[in-house]
Amino acid sequence: MQMPEKTGFDLLEELDYVPLVVFITAYDEFALQAFQVNALDYLLKPIEPERLTETLKKLEKKLEELKKEDEFTTDAPKDKLALNDQVFVKDGDKCWFVKLANVRLFESDGNYIKVYFEKISL
Repeated sequence: MQMPEKTGFDLLEELDYVPLVVFITAYDEFALQAFQVNALDYLLKPIEPERLTETLKKLEKKLEELKKEDEFTTDAPKDKLALNDQVFVKDGDKCWFVKLANVRLFESDGNYIKVYFEKISL
C-alpha cells in the first residue's frame, strides 16, 4: 500500500481509468477504504490458497461481465489503439499529442523511444 511518496490509494485517485484492483497486504485496517475505491477484493497475508482461488473466480466473473458490457457500449476502454488515437510525445521541454496515423515507427533506444514521422525504409 505504501510506495515512495504516496500510497496505492493516492495512485488510484490519479488514474483516469481505474483497472480491476485486488489489494494484497498484511494489514486489515485498510479493507474498508479499499472497498470504498471499488477494489475487487482484499487479501490478507499470508494468503490462503482457497481464498486466492475465490478471488480469481471473482476476477474471471468480473472480466466476463465487462466483456459483455463492452459489446453494448462504445465508452468502454479499448484494448488497442486506433489510427485516430493520440499519444503523448515529449522531447526535452516540448510536448505534443500526436495522432498514431502520423507516426511511421516507434524505435526502442535504451531508456528512450524514438518516434519517426516520415516514411523510412527498413
